[in-house]
Amino acid sequence: MKKIFLKFIFLSMVCFAQSNNAFITIYKDNFALIRQPINFQLKSGTSKVMFSNIPHETDFNSILLSMDNVTINYQEFFKNNFGSISYLDSQIEKNISITTQDGKEIKGALINIEKNWLSVKSGGKINFININDISLIESSYKKNYSLTNPTIEWDVTVSSNGKYQGELIYVSNGFNWVSNYQLIMDSDELNATLVSKSEINNSTNLDFKNLKVNLVEGNLKLNNEKAIEDDYVIYNIPKNIFLNKNDKVVTPLFPEKKIKFNRTYTFENTELIKKSEPLLLEISFENDSSQINNIIPTGNFNIYQKNKNGKILFKGENLISQIDIGEKVILKSGRSENVFGKREIVNIDKKKKSEEVTILIELKNNRNEKINVKIIEHIFGNWVIREPSHDYRKTNSNTIEFDISISGLETEAISYTYIKDWL
Repeated sequence: MKKIFLKFIFLSMVCFAQSNNAFITIYKDNFALIRQPINFQLKSGTSKVMFSNIPHETDFNSILLSMDNVTINYQEFFKNNFGSISYLDSQIEKNISITTQDGKEIKGALINIEKNWLSVKSGGKINFININDISLIESSYKKNYSLTNPTIEWDVTVSSNGKYQGELIYVSNGFNWVSNYQLIMDSDELNATLVSKSEINNSTNLDFKNLKVNLVEGNLKLNNEKAIEDDYVIYNIPKNIFLNKNDKVVTPLFPEKKIKFNRTYTFENTELIKKSEPLLLEISFENDSSQINNIIPTGNFNIYQKNKNGKILFKGENLISQIDIGEKVILKSGRSENVFGKREIVNIDKKKKSEEVTILIELKNNRNEKINVKIIEHIFGNWVIREPSHDYRKTNSNTIEFDISISGLETEAISYTYIKDWL
């Protein structure tokens, strides 16, 4: 279908708005609060002014015009979420002027639209015009509505002529943000660089230029939803951005951080399962005043390792929940190439209402330096531990853990017996 140009003869006063330099606060609930600088050139007395540079997803109940020395008598919102054909539907029985592709002009009352055909009554005749043959439609229309955006109209009163500045505040759906992180471990395997990124999404129909952004971590109470107990945190993006419609922008969430981390190898097992495998590497660091000292929002962690030649290797990806200040970040980073674990069932003594099982675990460290290993053992039911070779701790009703240090190029054996009984 060929494009139709609609020309309107406007009979109302329009406003001059600043489309740049807006302020936006984006929440993780697919909406944002926008504060748009705006100004009107007004004459003394009462006037009508309009503004159309807002998204389709704007919540009418949230719209607030804040402007000193201006009395707002009423506010009206026209959600003009339509295109040319939808607009013409509103012009039925109104006078229009059509210019065809070959320059022919037809004036009269629009009486019907069916599929691609317009019916225009002119004098005693009815003209049937195919939409593809039209190049221009003119319509006298008293309201300066935008064909693409909603329109707000205010009836305002001022005491003197002049330029009045203020702020249009509203809430709109169609905005979201997520956080992502890159942990780049140095070749010494003790230090790392933490890079944070925020991906800001604009799925509305509107471009935002030179935009000042705040991001909110946490979910607010909306409508009849259950109240959220956790506090929310606001992150300020220091540099203004350009956020175009249906686009996304990636910016730093907070400055790069140099951190120290711990490496722990984990070996996790359950009751009668035999196993022999490389150990899983767990990386952890503290979110405290000496390192990050920021609440870390929920997001994906990509882990990288620098080798001694300066090359960077990808070591894994983790999804973390929000980490508060004072808490520990724990990440899984794939399996080791040189630390191994083997688990054997040494003895099983089963009786009618009980079971006695002896476990032997062998850990082998092929690295040159000392390592820390955490053994996690899951035992279900009513049980007790007998004759453990090393100290352990009971972390819950179904789990015990051993913390073991192994020197470089050494092997360590751990054994214990558990006794279960049941009714």
